[in-house]
Amino acid sequence: MFILNPFTGQFDFVGGASGATVTGALLVGVINGVNLVFTSPTSFQGGTLRLHYNGVRVYEPDDYAASESGGPGTGFDTVTFVAGFAPKAGDRLLADYVQFV
Repeated sequence: MFILNPFTGQFDFVGGASGATVTGALLVGVINGVNLVFTSPTSFQGGTLRLHYNGVRVYEPDDYAASESGGPGTGFDTVTFVAGFAPKAGDRLLADYVQFV
């Protein structure tokens, strides 16, 4: 089930049938100050991603957009940061989410 979070304006996953909870997953992609596109190690359910950039929580759609590279219904697996937000060498991108089932 999803509920509207009044602080972020986003829908948050709060229960129901779901996959395993993943905590502290490293996003995959070149961290060079130019690349904006990263992938998660496993697909996740929409609305469950909690992304941390150098330990600071970042939010969709202000800082990034999550998408399904395999098309609708295949599970979200791609994170695209907004222009000017490209992680630089030494930065850490960690993700918490519920796996897509």
